[in-house]
Amino acid sequence: MFDQTEVYFNMYFISNGGLGAMDSAPVLRGLTHALPDSGFAPPSGTVFDAWEIGGERYAPGDVYTVCADTDVTALWKNVYTVTWANHDGTVLRTDKVPQGDVPVYSGAEPVKRADAEYFHSFAGWSPAVAAVNGDATYTAKFTDEPRSYTVTWKDWDGTVLETDAYLPFGTVPGYDGDTPTRFDDNDTVIFRFDGWSPGIAPVQGDTVYTARYGETRIERTEPYAQQFPAELNAPAGGKMLISPVNASMGRTITLTAEQLEGWKLAELTVRRRNGARSAVRLTDEGGGTFTFAMPDGKVDIELLFEPVDLLTMFPDLRPNAWYLDAVRWAVSHGVMRGTGRGFEPDAAASCAMVAQMLFNMDRGSAPAAEGTNSGRWYDECMAWLEENGLTEGIDGSIEPNGVITREQVTVLLYNYAKYKGFELGEEAALDAFADAGSVSPGAEEAMRRAVGSGLVKGMGDGTLDPGGGAARAQIAALMQRFCGMITE
Repeated sequence: MFDQTEVYFNMYFISNGGLGAMDSAPVLRGLTHALPDSGFAPPSGTVFDAWEIGGERYAPGDVYTVCADTDVTALWKNVYTVTWANHDGTVLRTDKVPQGDVPVYSGAEPVKRADAEYFHSFAGWSPAVAAVNGDATYTAKFTDEPRSYTVTWKDWDGTVLETDAYLPFGTVPGYDGDTPTRFDDNDTVIFRFDGWSPGIAPVQGDTVYTARYGETRIERTEPYAQQFPAELNAPAGGKMLISPVNASMGRTITLTAEQLEGWKLAELTVRRRNGARSAVRLTDEGGGTFTFAMPDGKVDIELLFEPVDLLTMFPDLRPNAWYLDAVRWAVSHGVMRGTGRGFEPDAAASCAMVAQMLFNMDRGSAPAAEGTNSGRWYDECMAWLEENGLTEGIDGSIEPNGVITREQVTVLLYNYAKYKGFELGEEAALDAFADAGSVSPGAEEAMRRAVGSGLVKGMGDGTLDPGGGAARAQIAALMQRFCGMITE
């Protein structure tokens, strides 16, 4: 027979520097006992950490099998101060955190006010948050996000000319539109654009620039009259009807656009004939009709029509092709026309074609279709080339129906610029082009001038290809660039 007498042992709770007391716990031998929370007041600057029994650590709630009287000793760990500070040193909060614990910030997210240059986004703490082993201070850090602003360009009367959004701080803004125009006071004043107010400066906030104008007083002259034609033809695509044809100062002149099918009015400007060529205010009456009050001086009416859909007019043009803008320009300005089979952008241009373009530009319109006595359409323009020395520098004869070379086009444009009193810029050496030696002696000056002015840029392979043929699309682009140079 075994002795079945019940035997109890005590668990004695040792404060280990803590304050107060905890009753011992009698436990039946061999049974387990769940360890309680500490009932001691912790020593100053500490918190309860764990119980220690026989060199082993136990947390409250852990169970221990009692086989003898047992000392249960309280273990304490230090508590440190963790300070959370904003970027400027402002204390956001302080926390007491036990040694070894990783602190967690529980306050409102730190904020850094935006300045003119940057927005600031909270990006964590410096140094990186880690387990506490002493008093610690963590400072909020921020990511800088550059600010952008809107610059608005206005005319003198508040009309918005251009809006540039999302300009980064510090960017120097630039106006990309047409030069602002303030229409003249018909009686007393001519206005000239004279810059912007305030003066342009690097962007530091949303800014409005207003066009500034200088004023010139007009000395009144005796009344005059100007005789207009009843119809004014555009280079291509339509005409403008003018009424009345007899005009004097203050009289209302009515302009009515009549465009061919597939064309639309692209530009209409009335300019004084004075030296400044200032624009006169037009009123759009709707339906293609415009009016203006006749100023104190004669005027010129400038108009331009363009195709509504260039690809419908010339189905052989490729959508998004590099040459579309140049072809539209050439057709709208009456410099080039279709061939009857489309525009044929890749077809070789003939000498007569280029001669006709220059002739059209010089005369402002195309010659009569029947040409001269021989009846050939190109006789008049070819004779005009010879009479005005525009073929000087072309080696050999120039054949009207022959394919025109890049060198011949360059010579004709160079001579035409001289004929009209323009210079094509400084000469440039041709050494950078591998085939510079193949330029004909008579064409060298024209080619150097054309390269120096940027009119001729060479082929993509680093050559000039002076003897190569020029396609019609290439001629359109060259003529557009050339006209831009001689009309600047």
